[in-house]
Amino acid sequence: MMLLAACDLSPDYDLPNISMPSVFKEDTQQPLADVAPATDGTWKRFDETAKIEEFAWWRMFKDPKLDALMEQALRDNPSLAVAIERVNAARAVSRTAFAPLLPEVNVGFGPERQLQSAASINANLPPNAQAVTKPYTLYTARGTITYDLDLFGQNRGRARAADRDAEAEESNYRAARLTLQAEVAQAYYRIAALRGEDAIVTQTIATRQQNVTLNRLKNDAGLVDSLVLSQAETDLATAKAEGASVAQSLAVAEHALAALLGVVPSELSLTTTSLASAPPSIPAGLPSSLLERRPDIQQAVKLIAAANERIGVARGGYFPDISLSASGGSVAGTLGDLFKWSSRTWAVGPLAGTILTQPIFSGGRVAAARAETDANFLAAVATYRGSVLTAFREVEDQLSGVRYVNVQEAATRDAVAAATRARTVAKVRFENGYSSQLDYLDVDRQLLAAKRS
Repeated sequence: MMLLAACDLSPDYDLPNISMPSVFKEDTQQPLADVAPATDGTWKRFDETAKIEEFAWWRMFKDPKLDALMEQALRDNPSLAVAIERVNAARAVSRTAFAPLLPEVNVGFGPERQLQSAASINANLPPNAQAVTKPYTLYTARGTITYDLDLFGQNRGRARAADRDAEAEESNYRAARLTLQAEVAQAYYRIAALRGEDAIVTQTIATRQQNVTLNRLKNDAGLVDSLVLSQAETDLATAKAEGASVAQSLAVAEHALAALLGVVPSELSLTTTSLASAPPSIPAGLPSSLLERRPDIQQAVKLIAAANERIGVARGGYFPDISLSASGGSVAGTLGDLFKWSSRTWAVGPLAGTILTQPIFSGGRVAAARAETDANFLAAVATYRGSVLTAFREVEDQLSGVRYVNVQEAATRDAVAAATRARTVAKVRFENGYSSQLDYLDVDRQLLAAKRS
């Protein structure tokens, strides 16, 4: 019997074999050499005792305002609160699934009013005798114990599957938390960038307004024709339209950040500053470590384990189920007699049905359940493969983005430097009468455009 009780019908399985590259294609940085505590926001090599979701990675930007926003978002974001409650619900389901592994004990008490039919009594009386029936009351106090032996591990399989589901939901919460942190940081720096762009567009509008004013005076004096003035007015109108577009984008970004923080837009009060220095360098690490530290992949692994446990549960449907039960208590016609020794009653055996139940024919229900669990397992495996491929794609996309944005930034800095030198020369030439103010304003406009870029 002990050998049978240890029977487990869940199949053994291995995670899908996915070809793992030795390095990321787009990674051009040197691997990280030092190891630092997670709480100081410094990059750290992954190990089994430190999970990536515990890192306060945004502290590397050394921005107290961003630190405060992160704390508020992690505390007040409604979507993250939903993810937390889903974890709590999954844990509760897991505890419920473990309950059948233990005996179930119940006690009850209650009166029962009965009336025996005259026909059933007359059948046992002498001829010509008449039965007189009266209603009577029975008082019952009873305790019951039931226990499913779970010989073929169905209850254990359901419990383990629910446990894996709860772990998967915890991984989903960690993924949601990481996503929230990233969205808050992106929204914060997008607002900072848009406010900087808005300031430059304002300067551009002022410069083009000067250009329109100067051309209007020259047009009135007959020094330029209306075409030149119209071109200047077109430049001014275009700059104002760009200013309105930037202002609208800034408003949308602020609204998005407010939602992430769990407040209405009118309650958002935010002052932003530009990056004081270059952003921190991000080491990609080894591709194999990516699979260990991404919570979305960990979630997919747990879902495979849960699906595998349910295959064992479905297999158990072909085997007998044995349930033991016992009850004992008292039955009496009055409350005063209920707990007398003579009123005792007990029973050993099933309260309903039989002790051993062996399925013979169920209309294909067991086979269909087995087919369903097999399909769900294959779907979970495919989801895992998709999660891994998506993870590598996302990392490669961001690494290539970092590389080419760095190239773009260097070129843009060169353009700003060249435009600054051109503006200095144009200013000297204008002040010494070698060029017109229009030429100077045009060079100044080019500088503002380069700064905006």
